[in-house]
Formats: sequence, C-alpha cells, structure tokens
Amino acid sequence: MNKNDQFPAQLRGAFARSWDALETFYTSFAEIAQWEWLHAMLPIIHDLRERGYDTSLRAGQSMWYCILSRSLNHGLRPDQHYVSLELRPSGQLVVSYYAPDGIDQHVVSMPEYHPVLEQALQRLVQRSLD
Repeated sequence: MNKNDQFPAQLRGAFARSWDALETFYTSFAEIAQWEWLHAMLPIIHDLRERGYDTSLRAGQSMWYCILSRSLNHGLRPDQHYVSLELRPSGQLVVSYYAPDGIDQHVVSMPEYHPVLEQALQRLVQRSLD
C-alpha cells in the first residue's frame, strides 16, 4: 500500500472499521441456509486485510456485492472509481473495476482470483482519496 503513510490515523481507523462491518455482514449471511454460499467471501476478506487493504480502502456492501473504494465517506458518487466483488453460488468470483468511463470485469474461479483482484486493487489504491 504505497499511499498508506499519508493517511491520518483516524482515516485508517475508519477504513478498518468498515472492514469489520463487512466481515460481520458476511458472517451473518452464512447463518441463513439459502445464503450459506456467501461464507466463501470471508477468506477473501481476511486475505485482503492481511495484505493491508483495510487501511487504504473503504469497504462496504450492496446486497451480496463487496465494494471497495477510496471514498472518504460511506456511499459512492457516480464519478468515483471502485472495485466490486460478486461471489456466485457456483463458486465463481466476478471482479469488476468501475470507473466513470467504463467497467473492466473478469469472471474467475476461486482458486484463480488472486492476480485479477490484485491488479484491480493496485489500480484502485493509486487513486487519490475522494
């Protein structure tokens, strides 16, 4: 995370708390039989936190989509870039990089998601906070 040192501690804490809420959200879905497949998002979240993304990206969700952004505030504007992760019941992961000028989307199997997701997240962390 190359821009991490520039963040005030308060903002890093707010970002980390957003990841706590994201984990709680996916944990609660795992307890409902028809949504049990969403539990597979938890290892991805843990992996990303171990790599430090929880202090440089805000996390949130929209239904079963995991949303990662550089937004200073909760919620997104149409002009903001973000990464969306959609876990499908089939075990596939849809990694999407959203920008005002278009979407870069990849559907990958769970064991193969690392390089695709890493590329999208590195692209995102290069953006300024907004």
